[in-house]
This record gives sequence, C-alpha cells and structure tokens, in this order.
Amino acid sequence: MKFDDVFQYIGDFGKYQKFVYFTAVSIAIASAFHALIVVFSVTEPKSRCAIPGVSNDTYASQGESHERLLDLTIPWDVNVDGVPERSRCKRFDYNVTDSDVKRVVDCDAWVYDKTVFEETVTSEFNLVCNDKQKQSHIKMAAFCGMAVGGMTMGGLSDRFGRKKILVGSILLHVGLSVAISFSPNYVFAILRFLSGLVHSGLYTTSFVIGMELVGPSKRTVAGLGIVFFWSLGLFVLGGVAFALRNWRDLHLALSVSNVIFVALYWMVGSLGYYGLSLNVSNLSGDIYVNYQIGCAVETFGYIVIVFVMDRIGLKKCYCISMAIGGIACVLTIFPVLYAGSEKDSIMVMLAMIGKMAISTAYVCVYIFSAELFPTFVRQSGIGWGLFFSKIGSIFSPYIADLGKLVGGPFAVALPLLVFGGLSIASATLSLLLPETLHELIPDTVEEAKTVGQ
Repeated sequence: MKFDDVFQYIGDFGKYQKFVYFTAVSIAIASAFHALIVVFSVTEPKSRCAIPGVSNDTYASQGESHERLLDLTIPWDVNVDGVPERSRCKRFDYNVTDSDVKRVVDCDAWVYDKTVFEETVTSEFNLVCNDKQKQSHIKMAAFCGMAVGGMTMGGLSDRFGRKKILVGSILLHVGLSVAISFSPNYVFAILRFLSGLVHSGLYTTSFVIGMELVGPSKRTVAGLGIVFFWSLGLFVLGGVAFALRNWRDLHLALSVSNVIFVALYWMVGSLGYYGLSLNVSNLSGDIYVNYQIGCAVETFGYIVIVFVMDRIGLKKCYCISMAIGGIACVLTIFPVLYAGSEKDSIMVMLAMIGKMAISTAYVCVYIFSAELFPTFVRQSGIGWGLFFSKIGSIFSPYIADLGKLVGGPFAVALPLLVFGGLSIASATLSLLLPETLHELIPDTVEEAKTVGQ
C-alpha cells in the first residue's frame, strides 16, 4: 500500500486531521517572531557624535547653549538625501588654548534619536560608523544557524521522528529566546545563531507534519495554510514592536508569548524571503507603517496564490511570481533617475510589489519540495533546501545594507536591483523544473523520478 492510499479510508481532511494540522502549523506564529524581529531590534536610529565631556548630551537640541557647544565640537555633514546634519562619525578635537585649531577625529561616543526607538542593539552596543558592518553580521548569525539547522534537523527528524524533534526544538527555542533578551554584547549574536539552528526544527518539521497528515486533494491548501499563521505572526510582531521600543523588552515579551504558546500547545495535544523584509528599515517613511504594509501585501499574495495554485500549477506560480517580483525591484532604478518629489512613494510601492510576489514564490518552493521528494527523505530534502535558502539569507543583510556603503541617490535602489536581478534569473531557471499539478506524492525514488512525466 502506498502512503496516499491510506487517505481513501480515513479521508483527506477529517476532524482529527484538522485538529493536529492546525495545532502543528500554528507554531509558525512564533517562527515569524524569530525570523524578522531584527527589523526592529537591530535597526540603526538617527545618531551623531556625542559632545566630549558632556554627560547629559542628547540627540535632540536643548537650546542655544547646547547648539553653541555642538558648533564647537561636532562638524556638519550631508546625509544621503542631501540634507545637512551633524556628523555621525566625526568630531572636532578642539584645542581650548587655541580656538583656531580644530582637528577632525573619529568619534568615540554617540547619542541617538529616541523619538522612534528607545534602545536598539545598534544603539546600545554602538554598532555605527567603523562598526556599522557588525549590524549585518548580527542579522546574518540567525540565518547561519538556520542553514546548519536545515542540514541537521531534517535528517534527525526522518530518523528519530517528527514529534521528538519538534518537542525538543520548541523547548530549546523558548530557553534561547529568553536568554537573548538578557544577553550582553556579542553573546546576542551567538544566541541568535543557536536560536536560528533550532528554528529550522520548528518551522520545517511542523510544515512536513501538516503536509503528511492531509490527503492529496487538500495538500496544496494545507501547504499554504502555514504561511497564514506566519503572516499572523508578522502582524503581531509589528504591533508588539510598536508598543515596546526597547529591544530587550521586545525580545522578552515575545519570549514570554512563546512560553504561553507552548503551554497551550501541549494542553490541547501533540503536534522560511528574509532580504526584502530586512530592507524595510532602509525605505523612506515610517518603519512601522512600511513594515505593516509589507505584512499586508505579503498576506494578500498568499490569498491570491490559494485560488491560483491548483489552476495553473506550482511551476507556473513560482515562475510568474519571481518574474513579477524581480521586475518590480529592477524598476526602482527609474524613480531614482527620473522622478522628482514623488520618488520615495514610487520606490516604496515597487518594493512592496516585489515583496508580495517573491513571498508567494517562496511558499511555492516549500510545497513544491514536499511534492517532489519521496516520503522517506522528504524532511531531509526540505531541510537541505532550507540550508541552501539560508545561504541566500546569510548574504541578504549585506545586500540590504549595500546602500549604506555607496550612499547617494542609489542607496535605496541598489539592494532592490540586486534582489530583482537574481529573482528574474531564478524565474528563468524554474522553467526547467517538472510540474506536480495533480500528481500523487511519491513514496520511492523511482516514483519521484517520474513526477511530471
């Protein structure tokens, strides 16, 4: 008897299957917290050099005497939009015995704008100026962990069982999440790496459980169901981040919510596009508004794909989505070159179209992989797919922050051009893949070879 033959007797999506399915895939809410919390916790607030010897210096002006001190100690600079501002990285080494001698030196202390963020990892550890690149390193740490987890967790799950790996991943994830909120200095990055490793055991295992419990007629919808829980987690993250502007409070609050979630989870029963999302903080406008718009368009994309996927197939859905996303990102170069005051709005709109399309393509990959790999290596196959996806995620913080290196009018467009070009290339290569529409899920390697033929 083949695996899918069982559903002829138990049904494709009965009451018990629904119960276990929704219990399993709801873990994606907590997964979303972990994946994109760095949008808020590792962002860079506005800053400038601190006035030497003034302990009560603030980013906001304190009046005329404060401005006079600033004129004596902090030079003027021009930001990427051409607007004059106090230097973020340089100050005067002012010689009080000779008022005409002002030597410019690197800053050794900074003050930060507190109007949007009370405290971030960047502001607490002063990851600015010469240490700016460390922001990308910290964001990359979790993706490295996910890549390692993708290689290991899938094989462990296939060998020891989905439930054991999922239980262990949940417990470790909760402990690490709490520890992160109290972490000093670069211990934060180490804990993020470990949490990313465990994250792979959470998301992919719950995804595979959800796919394997559902019959062929409901499998596509079941594969998409988890991304709506993911989207819910994204919205909740944005709301909590808006309320809690200190990164430690934010991490702790979401850790506590994970504990509550796990407690409820085991009372009722047993039981991964990161570049454009990270780029939200580099777009013009309010970061919280941009983030929630991004969540909305991503969810809209998931809704659209529900009604399209069973009609045209996963291959066409992926190809079209990647092509639309890539083209939207590439088109951002034209507002930079030719648009006037409306440039920022057009670029945000194109970036959101790109995010929506590429997000839908990403979920297609998950379902596609589950339908291509035979049963006995399905989790391993998805795990290795996750590994390669996280190789891309590891580079995504650096690509998203390319604008910080080049500056000028191309600062916002450059990351989107890179993402767009790669997306168009991926859309073209996807034409070589087989189509799985209306195909039975393979049990053996031999059956997997005939998919799409």
